[in-house]
Amino acid sequence: MKPVDATKCCAHNLQRQGFRLFIVMVLSMIVIMPVSAKIKFGLRGGYNMVDMKWKLSEISSDNKTGFYIGPAIKIGTPILDFDLAALYDQCDIEIEGEKFKDKNMNLQFNLRKGFGFGDRLSVFVFAGPQFGFNLGDKCRSLKNAYDSSREWRWKDSDFTLNFGFGVMLLNHIELRANYNLATGKTADVNYLDEIGEAVRHFDSAKKNTCQVGATVYF
Repeated sequence: MKPVDATKCCAHNLQRQGFRLFIVMVLSMIVIMPVSAKIKFGLRGGYNMVDMKWKLSEISSDNKTGFYIGPAIKIGTPILDFDLAALYDQCDIEIEGEKFKDKNMNLQFNLRKGFGFGDRLSVFVFAGPQFGFNLGDKCRSLKNAYDSSREWRWKDSDFTLNFGFGVMLLNHIELRANYNLATGKTADVNYLDEIGEAVRHFDSAKKNTCQVGATVYF
């Protein structure tokens, strides 16, 4: 009988719990949202700065940049505001000399609290979960002069946390910055056998991301 990988089980359970938390928070928002809530629709976009953290080894990697874009919804209530977004996220990454694109669809749900300075300016802080789905190539061979038997494999999905702050201008333009913290591994590096099958785990990585961007509400 093949032994169970406890790390994989824990990561899988964490992702399932994270997705359940995401659904519960959205449903709770719908239930408690007052009739007088102010709803704004907008377009969000910005710039990514990716930082890959390795668990065991010193694999050569260059942290790269990318972009994100997608629709956003802001729901204002007397106590807290709710911030939802569905964002296409893409960045270029280089691992062991191999260059490829990381493409994801990220669903964000943030609780936010604003502090107003009149009708034209306010500042806010926010935090919440993010659930991401891989849209690009899920695996890639890591070929170099020393070892050509390793494979990079992205996870199908991941659960992360957002923390950030921002400024709202003229009640329509929002400038924001946040840090996206990985709660589990984003990808694995495995050794391959002669026919290209993964036979042994080599290392894993977490992808943390700094983001700066803007939202325009209509």
